[in-house]
Amino acid sequence: SHRHYYGGGRKLRSSSDNGTDLVTNLPGQPHVDFQHYAGYVTVNETNGRALFYWFYEAITKPEEKPLVLWLNGGPGCSSVGYGATQEIGPFLVDNNNDGQGLKFNNFSWNKGKYVPELAELIHDRNKDPSLYIDLKGILMPRMMGGYDPCLDDYATAFYNRPDVQKALHASDGHNLKNWTICNNKIFNDWADSKPSVIPIYKKLISAGLRIWVYSGDTDGRVPVLSTRYSLSTLALPVTKPWRPWYHENEVSGWYEEYQGLTFATFRGAGHAVPCFKPSNSLAFFTSFLHGESPPSTK
Repeated sequence: SHRHYYGGGRKLRSSSDNGTDLVTNLPGQPHVDFQHYAGYVTVNETNGRALFYWFYEAITKPEEKPLVLWLNGGPGCSSVGYGATQEIGPFLVDNNNDGQGLKFNNFSWNKGKYVPELAELIHDRNKDPSLYIDLKGILMPRMMGGYDPCLDDYATAFYNRPDVQKALHASDGHNLKNWTICNNKIFNDWADSKPSVIPIYKKLISAGLRIWVYSGDTDGRVPVLSTRYSLSTLALPVTKPWRPWYHENEVSGWYEEYQGLTFATFRGAGHAVPCFKPSNSLAFFTSFLHGESPPSTK
């Protein structure tokens, strides 16, 4: 039988059968009380195309929790090397062991992004009942400095270990995949970006999806003012004017709510927000999943 994962009302099927995608012996993994799975999902059998995935069950009552898909950008950069093991995953690459081990992330998001183009595709394909996915909303970072500059090197060392690739079902441990944190060919040749995602935001808001956009207020790559200026072109009615949001009795940032969209900042965070503010990020993410505003009282 195939392993099934549930995201709303849509079953997601892995390429594995008989539960063989279960990760049981990941080198350096700390003990955890949840299961996780990794391997390949076939997306085009004719052309032999497959995507690697890594799925973590929620720590408590996983059968009742929503499915969250995290995708990093680049374009061509790894959601495993960045998101899973530097930002929001339960296992972070251990900077005390030069990439030879993992440490538990106390602020992992499985304690409980969709890119706009993917959300639009799901929305459009939902017209076919047999393909329906119960998409609820999208959480979009406008997400470097301030943390260990060698994390990419640690991740590269870890994911090129034969025993790690075998444990994650990425290779047989002998015919190794040359893992890199970013694919420079994809990055340099990328020509598929839309001029703007603002029309997609409008479409998804009209369909009733919740959209949250967030920025670190010290991000020098995508400044807060740039994001605010772009969102202002939507001309959405303001439902909650600019105000602080709090975490652990301190101002964590500021936010403003519009009809169908929330924009928030993280005080003192740079480009990859969870690297700078892991606890604040988890609190923010939890509010999103609960359908609540960011906490606006101490």
